[in-house]
Amino acid sequence: MTQIDLSRSFKAPDWLAVSQRATEIGDSHHLERQYIEIADEVKAAVEAVLPSGKYTLGPRVAEFERAFAEYCDSKFCIGMASGTAALHLALEALGVGPGDEVITVSNTYVATAFAISYTGATPVFADVDPQTYNMTADLVAPKITSRTRALIPVHLYGHPVDMDPLMELAKARGLWVLEDASHSHGATYKGRKTGSLGHIAAFSFYPGKNLGAYGDGGAITTSDPELNEKVRMLRYIGQRVKWVHEVIGFQERLDDAEIHRPAREVGSRSDRLSGTAR
Repeated sequence: MTQIDLSRSFKAPDWLAVSQRATEIGDSHHLERQYIEIADEVKAAVEAVLPSGKYTLGPRVAEFERAFAEYCDSKFCIGMASGTAALHLALEALGVGPGDEVITVSNTYVATAFAISYTGATPVFADVDPQTYNMTADLVAPKITSRTRALIPVHLYGHPVDMDPLMELAKARGLWVLEDASHSHGATYKGRKTGSLGHIAAFSFYPGKNLGAYGDGGAITTSDPELNEKVRMLRYIGQRVKWVHEVIGFQERLDDAEIHRPAREVGSRSDRLSGTAR
């Protein structure tokens, strides 16, 4: 249980004001200009969804999952309620839990570390390459202990991590690799898409992302059929067959969406998930 002490004094750090200054290209939280550009498409998509009565895990989610899996060079895609949920349930599917350690980096959104903590495992932070600011196998290796269960490389600002050495290290040490691909929709590494480079990957569709939703959204990609099945059970209250709850699961479904572009274009500027916002 999380203990929250509201009587504790709090002062916002000085750096927070600097980070919230507007830039010449605008604020990622102010998406009105983008909406104006594609408003007719969005309205048509919403009008197609609402009369159907299928607002969660409907046919448009299934079609999006198929298209996004193909786009990411993966066999499976599982739509999630958010990128944070995607990270969390990917770790749950990998069997990460109390007593385990998961190595990641500190220069990422806090959800990367929180997802590890949600499972009861301990986040361990490795340093990053000074040129790319990304995780490297050489810097991860000294952090591995007998309790290490998984690695979470973060493809920062769309720049993929050097994954081949990392995967070789993980294979040698018997570790899972979960890509945090929340910033890298469509990025490629040696001709392969992010989301297909590790054992499993998590994407965010937060409105300011490369591929954004009107509301929160996320996805998991994998080519492992067992992980695919486990994640699908976990995201919908532990079910494979409706009303039969085999494990303690979660309520992390993606709301229904209308797709306007073929899979090869799913990462283009105009594509947005639409439907009922969470």
